[in-house]
Amino acid sequence: MRRRFFWAIFGVSSILVILLAATVVGVSNGVRDRATRAELERAGEAIALVLGQRLDRPAALRALQQGTPLAEVVGDLSPLRLVAGGSDIDFYAVGPNGIVGRTAPFGVEVDLDALRDGRSILLEASAPNGSTSFVYATPIAELPQREVVLVATVARAAPVDVSLPRGWFLLVMALAAGLAAVLARVLSRRLTEQLDSVADAAGRLSEGDLSARADVVGTTEIDAVATAFNEMAEAMASSRDRERQFLLSVGHDLRTPLTTITGYAEALEDGVGDTSEVQRIAGVMGVEGRRLRRLIEDVMLLARLESADFDLRPESVEVAPFFDEILTPFRDRAADLRVSWGQDLEGLANPASADPDAGPTSFARLDPDRVGQVVANLVENALRYSPEAGSVDVAARFDDQDLVIEVADSGPGIDDDDLPHVFDRFYVARRHRAVRPEGSGLGLSIARRLTEAMGGSVYAQPRPGGGTTFVVSIPTN
Repeated sequence: MRRRFFWAIFGVSSILVILLAATVVGVSNGVRDRATRAELERAGEAIALVLGQRLDRPAALRALQQGTPLAEVVGDLSPLRLVAGGSDIDFYAVGPNGIVGRTAPFGVEVDLDALRDGRSILLEASAPNGSTSFVYATPIAELPQREVVLVATVARAAPVDVSLPRGWFLLVMALAAGLAAVLARVLSRRLTEQLDSVADAAGRLSEGDLSARADVVGTTEIDAVATAFNEMAEAMASSRDRERQFLLSVGHDLRTPLTTITGYAEALEDGVGDTSEVQRIAGVMGVEGRRLRRLIEDVMLLARLESADFDLRPESVEVAPFFDEILTPFRDRAADLRVSWGQDLEGLANPASADPDAGPTSFARLDPDRVGQVVANLVENALRYSPEAGSVDVAARFDDQDLVIEVADSGPGIDDDDLPHVFDRFYVARRHRAVRPEGSGLGLSIARRLTEAMGGSVYAQPRPGGGTTFVVSIPTN
């Protein structure tokens, strides 16, 4: 990998140096070329103006009509050469059939029609020795009787292209290649060292070393990859720890009823004295069997929720009777446990969602089975942690189009540091001692998963005076 990085960086650096040199030379030549052309046009326009003034006299025109050479008519050209900045100045006549009296400068093809129409032209001409010149040709006078146009030309050698001698060019390229090689080596080593760290950590992680972490030494993109890898490894380690704790907790909760059932089964095998004892043993085994079945069902439900392997079946539900039916068994159970029960369903009268054919009763569209599971799990948790003479209060109301459910208990409460984790599997069971330890310990985790699957949210907060309040919000539209 380091070799590939080296050659890639070296190649890119070398190409960039060559392109930069070529660009500088090309731009320099272009600027000089344009400057020379502009200066030549300025000089040509100045000369045409001076010659035009000299020829704008009757005597000069008569002399030209009589065949007097143009150079004799216009006189001394030294001042004009000063105006032209040292450029070569020449004259010729353009007639209907071409150039009269002499050839065009340097033998270049000239746009005669443009000159006869009074337009100036700028062209490039090649001399016999191979050099290139810029030539500016402009009309200066017209001789109607001879049907010719007098033209003045100003010529200046084109600037020589800027280029490096071969020896200097090779030296510059050698220095650039050396610098590119050094840069490529430094960068490739730094990049590959960081990538090697990430690759090594990934290899150790794949072999089961959850403590593997990549080195983060800066703020480059590779450091961002290393940071993301470390966060992933941390999440995997945390997930592995939660899975281990989950299996330990499930194993413990499975072993307790199984131990009870196995012990009473052995007692039945050994024989018991009277029928009442057999009935008592059968009752205990039934309770433990139901507890075992509930734990297995909760584990299976949680697995389906985490894999999204379940369906929602929303329907129109008359909410107030529905909640009263769900809460009735828990109200009776609270009475048996000597726990005060509070229930407030007045907020379920929601005119915005009322069925017009059902009078004042309120309807909402929701999945009754899933909502029932959420409420049941929260109430069971509240009863588990509320002591005798304590209280459990349940309230339900509509907040716009959301169904809001609150379940409050008078238990030991939850520390602020523990609130974000209260819905983790078995977390509360491990952190607080329940007054009534029955149940699977998965109720709150299942309630959160079900609520989120229905597009809602659930959170816990301290209850004024002690205890905890769980608040659920479920959309009904």
